[in-house]
Amino acid sequence: MSKKAEKATELFLQGYNCSQAVFAAFSEDLGMDFETAVKFLAPFGGGMGGMREVCGAVSGMFAVAGMKYGYTDFKDPQAKAKHYKMVQKLADEFKAKNNSIICRELLGLENGVAESASGSKDRELLCTEFVKCAAEIIEKLIDESEVKDMKLVIPVENKALDVPVCPSFGRAPFFVIYNTENGEHKFIDNSASASQGGAGIKAAQMLADSGADFLITYRCGENAANVLNAADIKIYKAEDGSVAENIEKCKGGKLSFLAEIHPGFHNHGGANK
Repeated sequence: MSKKAEKATELFLQGYNCSQAVFAAFSEDLGMDFETAVKFLAPFGGGMGGMREVCGAVSGMFAVAGMKYGYTDFKDPQAKAKHYKMVQKLADEFKAKNNSIICRELLGLENGVAESASGSKDRELLCTEFVKCAAEIIEKLIDESEVKDMKLVIPVENKALDVPVCPSFGRAPFFVIYNTENGEHKFIDNSASASQGGAGIKAAQMLADSGADFLITYRCGENAANVLNAADIKIYKAEDGSVAENIEKCKGGKLSFLAEIHPGFHNHGGANK
């Protein structure tokens, strides 16, 4: 059993509903605190509020996919189609293993809600298997989507990989651009570091022009984040340790997305001063 499946199963057996169990097992990786995670997924247990419709474990799996890979630009039909295709793939894989994604069908309930309160031991055992299955499927998808053949960019104070990530984004003296496919990397000067204002925005535009795919940083201003998002550059939160260690964590899918985007310092929007 995978670690996430084991965690999801543990949460379910503690009493969290099927949807909460699956989603909360991934909450830390998604940059969401546990309490928010279980509140967010509370309505989906028992096939949507006990109505025995779409399996709550499946809904939890979909929610993880949304938080991890969901689109934000409603004007981008390709992103929407791509995400829906991912959801359909997840559903198909669950169906292939369990013959359905509908709660009442999975549990053999003829009357749906009317039987939802019976709470038989056999039903609990079945639901435990569905929770484990959903967690394993979405974890497998995440593992297969590890950073490959991508350009990682990290702010640094010195031209080396064994140094800590620079605590500033816009004011970092250098950036390292790292190719995850072959390990090749180069250091570039941050021309925005000496700017009197808007350093974060200028640095973000420079990275967008470089063709970067991912940024690893401790913090980022909202205006800079808007530039990065427009360029489809995903922003991950740096962790304590060296640049090299952060690269390996990112490649292994162990870094969380940067959840807190600050409004900027000294009222300069995205500028990091």
